[in-house]
Amino acid sequence: MQGFILIDKPQGITSHDVVDHLRRITGVKKIGHSGTLDPLATGLLIVAIGREYTKKLQSLIAKDKKYKAEIIFGINSTTYDKEGELSFCRHNFSLTSSDIENALSKFKGDILQRPPIFSAKKIKGRKMYELARKNQTIDIEPVKVHVYNLYIESYENLPFDYHADQEYALEDLPKVYLDIHVSSGTYIRSIAHDLGDVLDCGAILGSLRRYAIGDFDVTSAVKLDDLNAENISEHLTDIDVQGRM
Repeated sequence: MQGFILIDKPQGITSHDVVDHLRRITGVKKIGHSGTLDPLATGLLIVAIGREYTKKLQSLIAKDKKYKAEIIFGINSTTYDKEGELSFCRHNFSLTSSDIENALSKFKGDILQRPPIFSAKKIKGRKMYELARKNQTIDIEPVKVHVYNLYIESYENLPFDYHADQEYALEDLPKVYLDIHVSSGTYIRSIAHDLGDVLDCGAILGSLRRYAIGDFDVTSAVKLDDLNAENISEHLTDIDVQGRM
């Protein structure tokens, strides 16, 4: 059994969990994927089954990606998303939609960003999150990435006046919902964190859905829970890694 399969990854599991699940139902050990999605994130994961197809993965990994993202302001996180240790902003601030629009203009085209320390990016052969969990100091060089397009779809809880002496729930804080098209290797969590720095109020990634990898769209993907040993062969396909299925 070999080929590519487009998976709609659910929230709460790692990309490696998807690979392990497919190994169990196919009996094939040589399986890889087209680029990590964090447990918080959902959406498109292109999985290669069999040695012939895993060899082609690098071309898919290098393709640009499209996401729907929720960014929450007034809060910081060790992981730059809701999964980490959270800390609310310690000073008063006011925020409007115009403030966010002006700040986001700095995140178009070529930008430099540092990956989150809690990420699967490797430093000298070690995954950064493994080093971070051991409280080891990590010197991260900024990486140039490219934001092709960034659209604001909607806002929530704006305009907003934040008072540091008040208590807030996440649902009470201001939010922006983005459609964002980026080059391979771009961390949307880092964009959220850096946007919070620009606005001097903190920000985290609230939710993330990857809906496209190059020309491949999540509408063509199968949900992981719908796959089993009897039907998986029906969803295997061949992909021209330079184009479409």
